[in-house]
Amino acid sequence: MYLPDFETMTILLRESPLDILKKVGLLLLALVFVIIFNTKGITGLYKSQYKANREMQQKHKIKVGSQWISIMTDSNNLNISKSHIKRIIYDKDAIYIYEKKNSGHILKKQFLENEEDFDELVNFIKLNYDY
Repeated sequence: MYLPDFETMTILLRESPLDILKKVGLLLLALVFVIIFNTKGITGLYKSQYKANREMQQKHKIKVGSQWISIMTDSNNLNISKSHIKRIIYDKDAIYIYEKKNSGHILKKQFLENEEDFDELVNFIKLNYDY
């Protein structure tokens, strides 16, 4: 019967599947830790961008027709025609209207007077703009 020496056993233990699983497990644990504790950093980044963008903080007046969406603020008037809309995504408190792959507009629930108006807006846009 062959018994490997101490150095051979050490090499085998270092390269064993259990050892590899331990390393991967520690890496995954560290990754989860970073993600959980970095959430505050990400939220802080969005808050700082919101505070830096004065237009997002202004009162919005939204008009929606069957062929266009108009967003008016104190500093800007924007008309988005139906033909320029590439994609619309709905969230619980926002509607994201994309004119390009990385360029779009956000209609927040807070821009409207109440939740019923937001729900009506979502339904109208779904009826008239979804392809």
